[in-house]
Formats: sequence, structure tokens, C-alpha cells
Amino acid sequence: MIYKFYLLSTLLFFNIINTAYLIIARMEILFQSMYTPFTKGDIHFATTSNKIFKKPNEYIFVIESNTSGIFKIKKDHRIEVSKYESKNINPSYYKFYRNKKDKLEIIETFFNKDSSVIMTTHTINNVTKNIEHEKMRHIQDRLSVQIDYQKKLNEGKYSQDYRIIDKGRLREYQFRHLERRKLRLFLVKQILL
Repeated sequence: MIYKFYLLSTLLFFNIINTAYLIIARMEILFQSMYTPFTKGDIHFATTSNKIFKKPNEYIFVIESNTSGIFKIKKDHRIEVSKYESKNINPSYYKFYRNKKDKLEIIETFFNKDSSVIMTTHTINNVTKNIEHEKMRHIQDRLSVQIDYQKKLNEGKYSQDYRIIDKGRLREYQFRHLERRKLRLFLVKQILL
């Protein structure tokens, strides 16, 4: 009887893996940066990979990070996924997955077509909490804002304000173009504080 359970579990596992690879195989990879090491001196902290996939009307941005070197013992595996429309960079879905030795954390945020947030689910070790956000327009997630701001920089628009849902919390990002004199003064003020 137990062998049937293992057989069915194995078949189900391979079916899920096969389906995932078929979905990814149908997408075009636009950008891929595989395993960039984070090091300081000779100490290797982590590796990360960045990928952008393109479907006909949608982009998928994936960042994956793992501890490495001596820090592999600590075990910290992170994956962030953002799905957004190709023209206006309106996010439709954001997922943050983090697996540590003693903790599994999954945060998913769902967006409407007009880029307003519906809801965030936050799961820690199989305990789920739903976070309902007030209806706001023009909200982004922390990955799609990077793509959007890069697009704005190419258009010569340096000063931008963003409202971002970052792991279930609303944050405001402000990007400003500072002249060299103002930047030096700003840095001096920051150092003196």
C-alpha cells in the first residue's frame, strides 16, 4: 500500500516539473544574468541570477538568490517573481519566496488591470494571513519599478515618484536628479548626521 503512495507522489512530482518546464519553454528569454557572485575580499556571500521572460503581452522578471561559500550552512534561498504588462509596466502579480533553515515565507500580491492592488497573502510556515489594501491606482511592485524607472531614465525623466507594495507593505520611492553641488552638500549632511 505504501509503495502506491510513493509511486503516485513521484509521478505527481515529475508531472508538475514537466508542466513548469513546458511553460518556461514557450517563453522567450530577453535577458539572463546567471549566478553573479556577491563577494567582499575573498569571502563569497551569495550568488544571484536575473532573468526576464517575454510572453506575447506580458513580461516575467525573476530574481533568484542563494547563500554560498561558507554561508551555505546558513541556508537562505530567495526567489522574487513579477509579472507585468509589456506596454505600461502595470504589474499583475508579485511573489516573494524565502526558504531558510527553520522558516518558509511566501508573500503574493495580486493587482487589478488598472494597477491597483487587490490583496496580499503572507504565509509563514503554513500560517496564512490576508492583507487587504485600500484601492489605490498606479501601484507597482519592487521589481517592476526597476524596469519602469530604467525606461523613464532612457526618456530623460529623472525625477519620479512611485508607490510600491514591498512584501505586503505600502512604500513610497522618490527618485530625484541632483546637481553635483547639491549632491556633495547632501552627502556631507548625511555624514555629519
